[in-house]
Amino acid sequence: MLDEAGWKDHDGDGVRDKDGVKFKFEFLGSSGSAVFKQLSPVLADEFRKAGIEMTERVVELALMTETLKQHRFDAGVLGFTFDLVYDPYHIWHSSAASGGSNFENFKNAESDRLLEQARLEFDNEKRKQIYWRWQELIHDEQPVTFLYYQVEPAAYSTRFQNVQWLPLRPGYDLTSWWVPLGKQKYTHAEAVAGN
Repeated sequence: MLDEAGWKDHDGDGVRDKDGVKFKFEFLGSSGSAVFKQLSPVLADEFRKAGIEMTERVVELALMTETLKQHRFDAGVLGFTFDLVYDPYHIWHSSAASGGSNFENFKNAESDRLLEQARLEFDNEKRKQIYWRWQELIHDEQPVTFLYYQVEPAAYSTRFQNVQWLPLRPGYDLTSWWVPLGKQKYTHAEAVAGN
């Protein structure tokens, strides 16, 4: 596909170019991110094999956040953790592109309309359908590339009843778990006191 689009290695240096412009970009990451440290060399190697030059830019998290807000980056890596009920407006709405958390500078009228509509819809099933459509739009437009979903092991005592694991992190809702009276180890007062 790159060849068809005119991105070829015209000068034989191993990096594709088109109209005199090298196919290269900078990959931004936080110095404290274990994911960035593991991911960056793998990506650089795979891009190199495809004739694309990727360089790393490693900065402290505070500087990275400011760089993202000002849209002064080519590509970067972030991790997202969301609540079970989540309003994506503050990250994906066009209004959040200027100084907000819409680091990708994603602006799409249909996306904005769906996000606004979801905020006004009280019927859970209707809101769910709105978000399904919105997710399809994000998938098609791909303002970000979702690389993976982190699966974390978890354990619990068999004393607990009504244990349900959920598909989203953190993967549980402790308000639904309970321990039968005969298996309880702590009184309410001890639990509150931290014993």
